[in-house]
Amino acid sequence: MLLLWLIAVITSEPKQEQKPPTIETYQGTILQIDSLRPDVRLLIQTNFGQKLVDCGPSWYWQQENFFLLPGEYIVIRGVEKKIPGRSVITAYQITKQLKEIRNSNIIGRNSIRLREDNGAPLWVGKDPFIFE
Repeated sequence: MLLLWLIAVITSEPKQEQKPPTIETYQGTILQIDSLRPDVRLLIQTNFGQKLVDCGPSWYWQQENFFLLPGEYIVIRGVEKKIPGRSVITAYQITKQLKEIRNSNIIGRNSIRLREDNGAPLWVGKDPFIFE
């Protein structure tokens, strides 16, 4: 029995390593912000149509002092996943593009990192009830 298992292990094909996701840059104007669910979801208008963007938990945004408003122009680094009927961008970083700084009221930070380049969320291990 042990010999059969050893032969199977030796002759089996090596596991293929998973490639890290390809991080792309998307930009557009925020049409809608849904922060009533546990995770923030944006609908943005790009040059290639409307895109849904998953942006991590709203409590993490509050801890990072990051806020967005409909109509703001943003740049997103993220990974687009195609699922039947639609595609969703998982945001790794979001940056506000400030067109007129002197006439705008900047609230909070101008960018937020949500994930490491390997996809690991930055909010894991943080306490959602502690605000610094």
